[in-house]
Amino acid sequence: MSAAHAKHILRQYKKDIKELRKYYDGCRYCGKTKEEVKLQLCAGCGLHRYCSKDCQKKAWPKHKEMCRQNQRNMALPDKQPGLKKLNSFTQKHKPHLHVAGIRALGVMDDPESAKELVLVVMIREREASDPVAHKTERAYRCFDAKVLALEDFCRIQGDLDSTVGKEIERSNTPEKLAAGHGSVFVAVWLFGSADPTMSICGYPFSVESAKDMEKNKTAHWREDLFAALNWEVPTQEELDDRSVIVVLVP
Repeated sequence: MSAAHAKHILRQYKKDIKELRKYYDGCRYCGKTKEEVKLQLCAGCGLHRYCSKDCQKKAWPKHKEMCRQNQRNMALPDKQPGLKKLNSFTQKHKPHLHVAGIRALGVMDDPESAKELVLVVMIREREASDPVAHKTERAYRCFDAKVLALEDFCRIQGDLDSTVGKEIERSNTPEKLAAGHGSVFVAVWLFGSADPTMSICGYPFSVESAKDMEKNKTAHWREDLFAALNWEVPTQEELDDRSVIVVLVP
């Protein structure tokens, strides 16, 4: 993929994101956007945004388990620096990950897939000698991405099993899915250490907006995602290196 093609894809993403802004950048309970109200981050995990204490209180029963898990992850001394850097990276690429999750899981055709599948994006840290490695949004390079069944994802996650599974279930109730709404979950997995670090986020969607977004797409979701994260596709050598991700194969 040429640099010009990659830039074209990124320009298209910016247009798509305007439609999704009210979902991923709003109050996690009522959906109000930052254009409508002042949003504040959850004091516990620093990830979810709310427009008021009332909304945060109402959202707490669904958010508390994921919030506590995020706090436990951040409290681990050996993971804290890496997780903070990874979270900064995922925040920069939130629009790209959001769109990729919607397209990869195919929720516009089958909303039920949001509660059955997870998009796993695998990345490695760039070499320090790489001239763009110092930039937050370029600190890592994606080398693979695949959709996994929730049960397979939970099986390889161990202690995250119940937390992630319950959060996905709560975000995709039968009532929400029947109305064409829900949340797609994307896990960004950092490899290259003895204890790989992962950032997991849920991104709200509406079937109507997802279908409108898909009409403008010409490339496969995977190609678009690689272009957005890397500005280039992964090398064949990277794609052939399956040793560190054999655990992902059911």
